[in-house]
Amino acid sequence: VFTRFALFYAAAFASLGVFMQFFPVWLHDARGLDAEAASSVLSAQIWARTIAGPFWAQRVDRTGDPRGILGMLVVLSFLVVAAFAIAQDQTMLFLCSALFGCCYSPQYAILDGFALHSAQRHAFPYTRCRSWGSITFLVVIAAVGWVDRKITRRTPVTQ
Repeated sequence: VFTRFALFYAAAFASLGVFMQFFPVWLHDARGLDAEAASSVLSAQIWARTIAGPFWAQRVDRTGDPRGILGMLVVLSFLVVAAFAIAQDQTMLFLCSALFGCCYSPQYAILDGFALHSAQRHAFPYTRCRSWGSITFLVVIAAVGWVDRKITRRTPVTQ
């Protein structure tokens, strides 16, 4: 059980690290958005997760099925990321961003609650389990940043 949670945390935090580091750059470079338009697209996630987070938490409480809801949210998040690939204008990117905020961000609170409950039930150290996510986040952002600099010759200051 510990290993499954640690791997889920690692995968979730790795994807978060890549997304946080490169999504704004992608909005600019690949979709041609200026800083104001990119900020608007990014704000859609914040608003959406603020509204959707309590909804999904209540859904988990009512169904008692955090695993099923996490699985569904992972699949929905993947589909929304695929939709980003075909979204071309600011409006579609804004809508995709809002959907992503509804599906992706709530996963962390649900995962934490599920892991804490499971850690107590199966007697494993929750903090060590979750630390795999944090470690993976740091390693991934460093590695992907290094690869990006090698490929694009872009430095963090000139982004």
